[in-house]
Amino acid sequence: MRPQFRVLRPKVSLKKKPKPCSGKPSRHPVLIAASVGSYGAYLADGSEYCGNYGDAVTLETLKDFHRERVQILANSGADLIAFETTPNKLEAKAYAELLEEVAIDIPAWFTFASKDGINVVSGDSIFECASIANACKQVVAVGINCTPPSYIQGFISSIRKVTSKPIVIYPNRGRETYDGQSKQWIWAVDEEFSEIVIEKWRAAGASLFGGCCGTTPNTIRAISKALSNKSSTM
Repeated sequence: MRPQFRVLRPKVSLKKKPKPCSGKPSRHPVLIAASVGSYGAYLADGSEYCGNYGDAVTLETLKDFHRERVQILANSGADLIAFETTPNKLEAKAYAELLEEVAIDIPAWFTFASKDGINVVSGDSIFECASIANACKQVVAVGINCTPPSYIQGFISSIRKVTSKPIVIYPNRGRETYDGQSKQWIWAVDEEFSEIVIEKWRAAGASLFGGCCGTTPNTIRAISKALSNKSSTM
């Protein structure tokens, strides 16, 4: 096993250890999701934010790239794998086919990223991407991450048209652009989540919530409070 993969199992084991809990106990079990990012993140050229890998990258290229890591994570003790910030339908298809291989037996969710509020970052249709996830039996939820909050509600509605699986959302703090030269995010609009916005997302069909780039513990606290307040009135 290559050295960079040896660290994956210990990280999951450490996170599985019980930790002191303050406040009220959760009604739901804590699950550990092992994160798998896109091929573009490995390239480190900003292509994970545009989904353009070039003609030389094929379905088999992506499957071969991800296979060993996904196999290790499937046997690491994680409860599921989160395939995150998926930038195009080719990589979504690669993930789906990997999950159908005999050596990989673990539930997963797929989340996609967008920069225009209509399609995923490559320009591929969110309907086509979500349909790939929906067709995979081991995918238990589909959604959006690493996307401005203002785009989320529309995407929830779009995803709901092609799947009845739970919808997971964890947007960025606001609207931003990625500078490939400096390899830094440039924030244009700060959009902390409000209780009203979170309730709109839930009403639209989302059932799993979190935060991505730029979010803080305060963001997660606000989400938890909004969901708890709603639950207490039901």
